[in-house]
Amino acid sequence: MGTAFLLRVTTAYWKTQLKVGHLTKISESGESIVDIVTEDYKITDKPVYNNLLIKNKTKDTLVFGEHIDWIWINQVMGGVKIGPNLPSYYGMNNASGISPMYLGINRNKMGPLKFQFKGEDSLYGCKLPVEGAVFNDRNTRSTSLVDLTKPFQIGYNIVNNQIADILVDELGTVIMLDQNALPRHSMNEDWGKTTWAKAYVAMKNFQMLPLIALLPIQRIRLQIRLSKL
Repeated sequence: MGTAFLLRVTTAYWKTQLKVGHLTKISESGESIVDIVTEDYKITDKPVYNNLLIKNKTKDTLVFGEHIDWIWINQVMGGVKIGPNLPSYYGMNNASGISPMYLGINRNKMGPLKFQFKGEDSLYGCKLPVEGAVFNDRNTRSTSLVDLTKPFQIGYNIVNNQIADILVDELGTVIMLDQNALPRHSMNEDWGKTTWAKAYVAMKNFQMLPLIALLPIQRIRLQIRLSKL
């Protein structure tokens, strides 16, 4: 007997949407009850709202009756497919006489799992009951926590490398003052027509730079121009 005469058994899990509601109920005595209900729930006490200040009919304006806020959450479905050992689908016309059969997990029909793998305090975040397999809701390659932090680490390294380069040439706070305010032979230097390299060293060592006063120079230039007239 070849593989064509064998049966293929496939166990599958997938996620669907389930409509549930946040029920807020206020009794005649003013007692407030909060619960989670399914979409089959029928309101028995007609809600009464206080719309003097807010026109919206919400649980905050409810004074009596039942109010439901409907939401959608994920739920895990499961099923078992028994069919021929070849690609098959529902409703196919198989010449060998074997049509696929679909069963539920621990039940006759496919449906939601009795145990939804999620936290006790949250309606969201249910997970597939599969261990040891790689899967992702976005249909993409799984990414570890370390790989997710790599771009941030690269940016951190770039910024710190730039800071190190900046600190090499950082002068700090520089006091700019008139060169005439300093003696001519100050800081063991002769201040006159100095070069930029000399001024740079002074800024880096003493955090101040002696400058040539522009106002007297402008006056001298003005006097020279007037003398040529």
